[in-house]
Amino acid sequence: MRHETVAKLVSVAERYGEPIIRLALQWVSEHDGVTAPIFGARRIDQLDGILDAWSKPASEEAMSEVRAIADEFQAVEPMNYPPQSGQAGVTLARVA
Repeated sequence: MRHETVAKLVSVAERYGEPIIRLALQWVSEHDGVTAPIFGARRIDQLDGILDAWSKPASEEAMSEVRAIADEFQAVEPMNYPPQSGQAGVTLARVA
């Protein structure tokens, strides 16, 4: 299922000419409780891509499709929430 989801997201990114990192960062930052997305880069070109992704928002059309893909999943059970050690996460499951 993960591969199908990634393929759908890549397709959206390609159709709208958006870097997939832009779609991902914008989707994450739209959620209440997210102060700032955390990302990592090992090379300067990766960091440049991330900074470029923040330089402008993705189109509303692209984000609408990203949200629709994300809506196929739902959080079913929080892990370590409320945070006990400064970390939190969720388990995702496909909604039939």
